[in-house]
Amino acid sequence: MENGGGMATIVLVHGILGVGSELFPTHALPIRPVVDYFNGVKVHLEKSGIGVMAPTTPPLQAIEDRGKLLAQSLDSLPAGRVDIIAHSMGGLDARFVLHRYPDIAQRITSLTTIGTPHRGSAVADMVRSGTNALYDLAPAFLTRQIGALTDLTTARAQAFNEKTPDAGGVHYMNIAGVAPMNSQQLLLQLAAEIGKLSGANDGVVLRSSALYDKHEHLDDWPVDHFGEIGWASWRGGLSVQASDFYPDQHLERYNTLLAKIWSLPAR
Repeated sequence: MENGGGMATIVLVHGILGVGSELFPTHALPIRPVVDYFNGVKVHLEKSGIGVMAPTTPPLQAIEDRGKLLAQSLDSLPAGRVDIIAHSMGGLDARFVLHRYPDIAQRITSLTTIGTPHRGSAVADMVRSGTNALYDLAPAFLTRQIGALTDLTTARAQAFNEKTPDAGGVHYMNIAGVAPMNSQQLLLQLAAEIGKLSGANDGVVLRSSALYDKHEHLDDWPVDHFGEIGWASWRGGLSVQASDFYPDQHLERYNTLLAKIWSLPAR
């Protein structure tokens, strides 16, 4: 898809414990991950003639560290329109980049966050409070490697929001996942119990946290946190079906999102 003097580009930004299109982006030879974090979205968009970048950031490091590496990847953006779709913590990484790096922000038309804990996560609060003793004993270089556990707490999220205003000229949009409890995978059921989530949520992030006051709110997605990236449906047994990998109108939801993105005027 040609737009603004070059191919339109979508940047897919993964969340905590995720990976982009390469396991080790600085390695001389590309090493592809076994699991596609956004589950077919990159290939689906590329078939439509859209350029897609899927950078890799450290899985558990702090927002600032992840954001700096994301910015390095975005330094090589091609000519033309650029829009970002970010999942979970990736939305915070992208917000950091757009605030901290104005030269990159001026190239970006929109940022859409999906299941991003803009106000932090009660799950992170519980995990972090349960590991205080370990943090106190661990050396600083080690705690920095798992800084995400602190950055995703509600207290740290408030501080992040205060010092990270939105970049002018970028259109910010949010999507929340809201899934029935009986559709959530075991991990997310446990996460909801650990975090004592009350109110609509995706098993990890409350709807009220995923929808930031200063952003445009799009329709909720009826899936859990994994379903937001296409991993919503699993069956018992050893057999595999196509529906296991593209469940519940996964790609159709991204098509709808893309139509919304294209309705915005390019920078």
